[in-house]
Amino acid sequence: MEAFGNQNLIFGTYRYCLDDKNRVRVPVSFAKVLGESFVIMPGRQGCFYLVSKELAPSFLGEFASISPYDPKNKEKNEIATRIFAMSRPDAKLDAQSRLNLDKDLQATYKVEKELVFVGKANFVEVWPAEVWDRLFGILSPDSLDSILDRLASLGE
Repeated sequence: MEAFGNQNLIFGTYRYCLDDKNRVRVPVSFAKVLGESFVIMPGRQGCFYLVSKELAPSFLGEFASISPYDPKNKEKNEIATRIFAMSRPDAKLDAQSRLNLDKDLQATYKVEKELVFVGKANFVEVWPAEVWDRLFGILSPDSLDSILDRLASLGE
């Protein structure tokens, strides 16, 4: 955890394994920023997010105010209700900074044993290690240079 001004930011990548009771340790520095209670939300590319309760409404954006019964925007309504249904609004860690992953969460994200926690400044991505390794495990100095060059060209 890095402190910048009055805001705590989350950085770093950590790997932890599920224990026999389906609990996984959350890095202590991440847990401090997330707070006592936080939200588990669906992420992109096969991960899920851990988001502080204060930040969660901004992740939901306009979806938070859409009624599932409003006939004007059926597609947005469906997306909104699915995001809410897949979220865990009151996640908590135990005294050892462990998160209990229920069977539904494990099945949805295909969690086998190992998870990768990635600090993304103000929230945390949690990846099944197999997915993380498939998507990002081939990074080398050359491939990183290529990716950074591509990112730089997007701003032009």
